[in-house]
Amino acid sequence: MAVPFRKVSKTRRDMRRTHYKVTANGLVECTNCGAKIRPHRACPKCGFYKGVSTSKEEVKEVKPEVKKTTKKTETKVAEEKKAPKNYDAKVKLAFSAILCAVLCFLFPVASPLFFSLFLGVAVRESGMKHIYDFVSGPLLYGSTFMLGLLLGVLCDAHLLLDPKILKLLVLGIVALLLSGIGGIIGGYIMYFIKRGNYNPVIGIAAVSCVPTTAKVAQKIVSKDNPDSFVLGDALGANISGVITSAIITGIYITVIPYL
Repeated sequence: MAVPFRKVSKTRRDMRRTHYKVTANGLVECTNCGAKIRPHRACPKCGFYKGVSTSKEEVKEVKPEVKKTTKKTETKVAEEKKAPKNYDAKVKLAFSAILCAVLCFLFPVASPLFFSLFLGVAVRESGMKHIYDFVSGPLLYGSTFMLGLLLGVLCDAHLLLDPKILKLLVLGIVALLLSGIGGIIGGYIMYFIKRGNYNPVIGIAAVSCVPTTAKVAQKIVSKDNPDSFVLGDALGANISGVITSAIITGIYITVIPYL
């Protein structure tokens, strides 16, 4: 029988396919369970890949912990974690004495007010708890009671109805209102300066009603966030308001006689 011209024999076909071989894939051991798996694949038995689980349940739990950080966020976190510097009681007492002396020298008319203010600071920083408890408790409430009693005894009805006294009362109410508005504006200014890392409610504590306005600020903040604590910063604003009021009072008393 004639063979076609272009026919490929079985021998030639098989000779051409001699280099086609079935090779086994290279297998590696799983780092978690030791099973033989294909390289660069997750283990089908335990679901681990390079020591990390790839199961959906565990991935959901791990995802919230992974956060992208930048230099700005790392710097901000470092600033927030940075603990405030604590000064020794001796340093605070020395600062109070020097500042009291400077203010009394600049405004001698208001020196009793400055002296009583910084005397209270010295009592607090002295570390004598029994004296601090006595001053902040019985002495404070007793002084408030005696002040109200003296005002009630010395003030007559016609004195309270005097137009000049009424003007002073109106001026006092307006001054308190303006100081409250100014404190809130100052709180928002600090909020923008600190880029949101400051509670503007603290500004209301700048009204020098120690410690009532500080407690009011803390109460307002606690309604929205019970875990928030701003009483320390609010008391700082309180004391700053007292010092500012004393300085302005000294300026008024010194300047008014020359007008």
